Amino acid sequence: MYLLLMALFVGCSSGAVNEIDNTANIKTNEITQVLYEYAEDVNMKNYSQAYEKLGADLKNSYSGGDDKAFANIEHMEIKKLVDKTGQQGERGQWIGNPRVFDSMEEYYVFYAEIEYKINNLITSYLKDGINYHKVVIAKEKADSDWKICEMSLVSSRFIQE
Repeated sequence: MYLLLMALFVGCSSGAVNEIDNTANIKTNEITQVLYEYAEDVNMKNYSQAYEKLGADLKNSYSGGDDKAFANIEHMEIKKLVDKTGQQGERGQWIGNPRVFDSMEEYYVFYAEIEYKINNLITSYLKDGINYHKVVIAKEKADSDWKICEMSLVSSRFIQE
């Protein structure tokens, strides 16, 4: 059933999903689904639905109801996701340090290659082409849905580690 739903999503997603690394754990696929749905919502200009996939802190970074940040993205396509949960970075920095996410019930950390087509409606840290992100997907409470709680830019070298 899951594979059928995944095939339907990929078939309907206008190319929003290409590759997921470390897919042996089916739970990880279910967790990352929120990111794929977010990309699809942004691509389909369903900004209120995209907004609902964000965690509370990330939602607070958006100006009350202002869709310009979403509208600035003409298209986004997730090219690659690598699960980095619990792995140590090259300088001894923990990726997904539990102290940083103490308020989260459960979380996963991914590095993502996401290709963007930007509208240049606002000044943005995003650029046309591939952008590299650290993406934290978490449950803020035991009974809550998975949410995107962080989506920050990083160097491409972290994808390679």
